[in-house]
Amino acid sequence: QFTEYTQANLVRYKSVEDDNPDAAHFSNNYLWWADFDYKLSEKHTISLKYSYEHTNYNSWGDIAYKKEDLLHRTSYITEQHTENRDNSQQHTLTFFYRGNTKTWNLYADAGINIYSDNTSYCMDESSLFFTTNQYHHKRNVYSASFDATKTFNQRSSLNFSTNGFYRHYSG
Repeated sequence: QFTEYTQANLVRYKSVEDDNPDAAHFSNNYLWWADFDYKLSEKHTISLKYSYEHTNYNSWGDIAYKKEDLLHRTSYITEQHTENRDNSQQHTLTFFYRGNTKTWNLYADAGINIYSDNTSYCMDESSLFFTTNQYHHKRNVYSASFDATKTFNQRSSLNFSTNGFYRHYSG
C-alpha cells in the first residue's frame, strides 16, 4: 500500500492505483567451497579452505502517481519506472594450523576475504526526469591469529593469544 506524503516544496504524491504497483524481483545466489586437510605428523595438521559466493539481484517497478502542487494549485498524473541491479562476488581463502607438543597446544590461521559489488539504480519519471547511479565497491580483509596454551595441571594453564585484521575499502 502506498502512503501519501508531502514534500517540503508542497508537492503531494498519492498512488492512483488501488493495488500494489507492478514490480518484479529476481535473485540468484551461488556458493561453492573446497576444503583440504593434510596431516604433517600425528600431532600437527594444516588445512586450507576456499569459498566463492556470487549474488545477482535485479528488480524493477512501475507505478502511477497523482501529483498535486498545493502552492500553484495544479495536479497531473505521473508515471515512475525504477530498476535496480546488484552483482556481487566474494572470495575467501583461509590457511589453518593445529598442533601440539609435549607441553603446548598450538593454533594459527591466516585468511583473506575479497569482496566486490557493482550496483546500478535507474529511475525515469514520465520521461521528464531521469536519473541513474552506478556504484563499484571493493573490500579486502586480511586476518591472522595465533594461540598457544600450556596446561600445568587440571587447575592451571597459561595462554598466549593474538589476532589482527586489516581492512581496505575502495569505490
